[in-house]
Amino acid sequence: MILPILALLSQSPEVLQSWAHVDARQNAIQAEWIQLTEIEAPSKQEKLRIDYMKKAMARVGLQNIQQDDMGNVW
Repeated sequence: MILPILALLSQSPEVLQSWAHVDARQNAIQAEWIQLTEIEAPSKQEKLRIDYMKKAMARVGLQNIQQDDMGNVW
C-alpha cells in the first residue's frame, strides 16, 4: 500500500522541484558538510560545532532555535 503512494509522491511537481534544488546546490551542500565535519568536536566538547549549527540554522531563517542539556540543537 505504501509503495504506490511513494511512487506517486516521487513524481509530484513539488518533490521533483525539491530534488532539483538539492541537485543545483550539491557542491555547496558538500562544502558545508566538509566544513562541519572539520570542526573539532571531541565527545562532550562539541560547543564549536553546536555554535556553528545554531548560526547555520539562523542563516536559513529558522527561528526559536533551541538546545538541550546534551547539546542537541533543533
